[in-house]
Amino acid sequence: MPQTIQLRRDTAANWTSVNPVLADGEIGCETDVNPRKFKIGDGSTAWNDLPYEADVVYSGAAALSTGLATVSATWVTATSVIVVTVQAAPGTAGTSLYVDPADIIIGTSFTIKSDDATDARSVFWIATALPRA
Repeated sequence: MPQTIQLRRDTAANWTSVNPVLADGEIGCETDVNPRKFKIGDGSTAWNDLPYEADVVYSGAAALSTGLATVSATWVTATSVIVVTVQAAPGTAGTSLYVDPADIIIGTSFTIKSDDATDARSVFWIATALPRA
């Protein structure tokens, strides 16, 4: 069953003042803090009461070419958590995006893959250097 990943971004001050309730599984990322921080909604808890999921968050955009995009990432570890979603309109129904652990080169890079070798979509990724505590 296909899953939808929603990524919301805003400043720390706006998150705090608006204090929204994120949908269950929805990711909210603070864009103006370094390192970036994010929270994952549970569908009922307001932003200010949700815990941060990681102390260090990285994000970026990439363009797939022949179903692949390699991202330079000196911070990437064997336990990094990487989430990928499309920026543009979805491609072929059933096409998946993923990062295979075998394609993480520690301290160097990771590769985003599509199960469609002709996929040329733009993607957005968000990642942590450390696993959630």
